[in-house]
Amino acid sequence: AEMSVWSPPDAALPAPAPVVALGESIRAAWGSAVQAILFYGSCLRTGEDRGGMVDLYLIVDRYRHAYRSSLWASLNRLLPPNVFYLEIPFEDRVVRAKYAVLSMSDLENGVSPAWFHSYIWGRFAQPTALVYARRPAVADRVCTLLGQAVLTFLDRVIPRLPDDADRPSLRKF
Repeated sequence: AEMSVWSPPDAALPAPAPVVALGESIRAAWGSAVQAILFYGSCLRTGEDRGGMVDLYLIVDRYRHAYRSSLWASLNRLLPPNVFYLEIPFEDRVVRAKYAVLSMSDLENGVSPAWFHSYIWGRFAQPTALVYARRPAVADRVCTLLGQAVLTFLDRVIPRLPDDADRPSLRKF
């Protein structure tokens, strides 16, 4: 069963219609490889896409399944994520998005404390909404990984605070 989940500002609200339309367009283009679509960035924070570009992450099961070209799959695996531009007509205007393609395993690795670079865990420690998940188990997994990104952020940042800074305890989480 397919689902659409919206986090901020109220979990009961559906994703904004332009974001849903972008997600549907991405799902149509990428087919059965699509596991989840995440919404982040300034349009999420402001709740408005007019005059902006919607930021999305497309989480796929694996790169080889997602791409028709083995070259594109290899490039995405070598240096994730690949980023694409999308614009679609929506009502009386054009809605624009940039979306990054990331495999579920790279998302899992990228939010872990062992990951060498802050790009993934730093991105997902910020407000992020789950717009689409293929199944409830995928939604649960992605939400768990978003929580792990926050924990990794705290684990990496707190030790770098000045000695006189108030340090929250990770034991509270």
